[in-house]
Amino acid sequence: MVKALLEKNETSTLLNGFLEDFQNCVNRSVEPTVAQFEKCLDSHFKISSNGKVLSNNLAGYLEQIKDFQNRYSHCEIHLSKEEIVCGDNALACYYQADLTTKKGQKHKIYMMVIATIEHDRLVNWKQVTHENGTEHWVK
Repeated sequence: MVKALLEKNETSTLLNGFLEDFQNCVNRSVEPTVAQFEKCLDSHFKISSNGKVLSNNLAGYLEQIKDFQNRYSHCEIHLSKEEIVCGDNALACYYQADLTTKKGQKHKIYMMVIATIEHDRLVNWKQVTHENGTEHWVK
């Protein structure tokens, strides 16, 4: 049963855990595993960015992380608890990611997310991303 109203502390813990796991995978260049993410992601986790579906399940998401690891050597995510809005079984947040490519180029990415939570796990993640100082939407 889906909780009628998400608690901000629970939501913040779930969201921070998910983003930390992602950040740690990139920074340690460790191959991601289902075990790392199954505590915060549903097996049918779906993620889309700027209207494009990136993955329809947890296994596909792990492939997305591997692709990200091939492009970036460092990732630092900044999220403030005050920037999380909760309601029913959804959350909305804004966060920033500072990325360093394998060639040492720095990128600052801004993301707005709407996510759905069921059974204390993220099941759907829709984000809009934009790179600072450019006219480019991130793919």
